[in-house]
Amino acid sequence: MKKWKRVRYFSTLFLLGALLGVIGAFLAGFVVGYTGDYLSFKSLQSSLVWIARGTFIVIICSSLHFLDSAKKDYRYYSENELEDDEYDRFYRKTFRSLEYATIGFDIAGALTILSLFLGMNLVDLEDALSYQFSLVDVCFLVSLVVLQKNLYKLTSKIREHSISLFPTLQELKDYIYSYDEGERESIFENNFLIVFGLNQRILPIIYAVLFIISMVTGEIQIVAYLVIAFIHIYINVQQFKRVRNYFK
Repeated sequence: MKKWKRVRYFSTLFLLGALLGVIGAFLAGFVVGYTGDYLSFKSLQSSLVWIARGTFIVIICSSLHFLDSAKKDYRYYSENELEDDEYDRFYRKTFRSLEYATIGFDIAGALTILSLFLGMNLVDLEDALSYQFSLVDVCFLVSLVVLQKNLYKLTSKIREHSISLFPTLQELKDYIYSYDEGERESIFENNFLIVFGLNQRILPIIYAVLFIISMVTGEIQIVAYLVIAFIHIYINVQQFKRVRNYFK
């Protein structure tokens, strides 16, 4: 990419982030001014909770479908003598469905945590404050843990490599290195692109969005800045470990 095209590309990303921040701040200010601070906050919180719960249910159902498909395809190609082309087709379908199910469960986990804390109620007692979690979100969390146990059991069977429900970093590393070379290379490449995208594009855009929101609302988003800065610094500090291990 030529220099002027690169400048134009990143300038466009910055302006897009700033525009989204202005629009978001304008809408938030309009809602607050029209309905009042408390009402708008509670309405937004309730809406986000139910959106997270609904999305959780959809993703879990889809993940269970992929999990069942992976189980059936694995049983079919492992218990029957197939031609090379047919064997390869069912082999790919099995692992594709298994990976889709794994991704779905990871997203469902993030949604569960989100709805759990957004749906938390603050109860004012005589001497202290008490926090109560929604029973719905607790049930979602428990069911997710149970379903993930089945996912890991099937994964261990198909991958022929055991993995625990709460694996350590070393267990995850050993698990990744049990993949074939082509799949392992695609994982490393994809992870690099994710980290690069976060470090060079997404996080700087979020800074711009927060800056615009701070200008419009007149309040510095301290917690948001600290969270984004921590993620940004963490990503870069971890590069020291990579350099140290490789060039030792």
